[in-house]
Amino acid sequence: RDRPPRWHIDYLLLDPHFFPASVVTAATDRDCECDLARAIGGVYVPGFGCSDCACPSHLFHRSGDPVPEILALFRSLDLDARITRIKNEGREHRI
Repeated sequence: RDRPPRWHIDYLLLDPHFFPASVVTAATDRDCECDLARAIGGVYVPGFGCSDCACPSHLFHRSGDPVPEILALFRSLDLDARITRIKNEGREHRI
C-alpha cells in the first residue's frame, strides 16, 4: 500500500496470517452494524471496529464457514445480503 492504514480492515489486510474469504454486505440507509454485532456474538476480538459505539467488538471468530449464519442474520434484519468471494494470491486479495 501507498498510505498508512486507516480503517480496521486495513490493519487486517497487512497481517500475513489474515486471508479473507468472503465479504457480506447490504445496501441500506439504516444504521444496523451494532444490531448485527449483537446478533453474531460469541468469541470476539475486544475493541475491534467499535471505537464509535458501546459494542464489545465488531470482529468475531468462527471455527467453520460463517457465511450461512451471517446470511441468516442479515435476513432476520430484513437486509438483502450480497456475498463477494475473495481470491487470495500470495499477499494480494482480489475480488
